[in-house]
Amino acid sequence: EPEEIDNLIKEIGLFYRGQRLKKIAEQIVNKFTGNIPMSKEDLMSLYGVGAYISNAVLCFAFKTRVPIVDTNVLRVYERVFNVRSLKSRPHTDKGMWDFAEKVLPKENYVEYNYALLDFASEVCRAKNPLCEICPIKSICVYRKERGEK
Repeated sequence: EPEEIDNLIKEIGLFYRGQRLKKIAEQIVNKFTGNIPMSKEDLMSLYGVGAYISNAVLCFAFKTRVPIVDTNVLRVYERVFNVRSLKSRPHTDKGMWDFAEKVLPKENYVEYNYALLDFASEVCRAKNPLCEICPIKSICVYRKERGEK
């Protein structure tokens, strides 16, 4: 039953995402004749789409050289490079986006963004980071501040 499915996905937090995806799909069909927009401005005109999602679509779908900045990526930048935002919502800080743009490689940026997202979730985790197996531990400010070798 559709109501039963709605209740199940609501429990795990997917109902809102499903509703948002439906609205986005309707906008893409009605406003963009069924084609996913290829500009940041058009992507951000879609319901619930901000800088992170628009850049993710541009990077991963259209192979555009743009940084991906979310909470996890910001954690890596903060730990490795000691770059911090003073904003309560750091992912909205233009300075953080500028930094991400600065360190984004000129080539292989799609792979870099995928690797950065994976690295943030698998190694440089919010809780219990795996510093001992980290491939960039030699340059990591966070590791040095913790007194690890």
